[in-house]
Amino acid sequence: MAVLFLSEIITKNIILGIAFSLSGVIIISIFGNEDISLEIKYLSGAFAILLAALVGSGYTVAGKRLLQRYSPLSLTIYAFLIGSIGMIPFISPSLFKEVGQMSPTGWGAVLFLAIFPTVIGYVLWYVALEIKAASEISIYLYFTPILSTIIGYFLLDEKITLLFILGGALVIFGLYIINAHRLPIKMKNNNNL
Repeated sequence: MAVLFLSEIITKNIILGIAFSLSGVIIISIFGNEDISLEIKYLSGAFAILLAALVGSGYTVAGKRLLQRYSPLSLTIYAFLIGSIGMIPFISPSLFKEVGQMSPTGWGAVLFLAIFPTVIGYVLWYVALEIKAASEISIYLYFTPILSTIIGYFLLDEKITLLFILGGALVIFGLYIINAHRLPIKMKNNNNL
């Protein structure tokens, strides 16, 4: 999408880095945990993830364009407001009752999730998107399963397998390839989104 809508030129390093990193994510996702089993019933989940990836790429490309008019913080606020409006039809009548009965621990968890991975995470995403090309920044999302598994190891006593280590090494190697030569991404001035 960055090539089509932002006229970014993808270098050989980016293509090679994507190939290595994506291979690593596939290995981690399919073989990285002993408890994972693949079954046909999970295909709908795989299609949902593919749809989420497409929507996320559209979000990143649109965000890159909108950063020409808005700051990262204001763009984050607008994105959350629009997303919240889209969720209104799905609000359950019991939501208000459940919110009223939340424990202090529950409120702490909600505040933690609202502040750190949400507001701070998205503002930093837009700050990075201001500095670098969308195609280059998006590759860092491949690091998510590595970080999730490492956190799961420490907090949930999940096991780390040799295949996870191999997949993680491929992801890191792919990121290294993309950033090793620091070739600038050329962008044409294209105002069509």
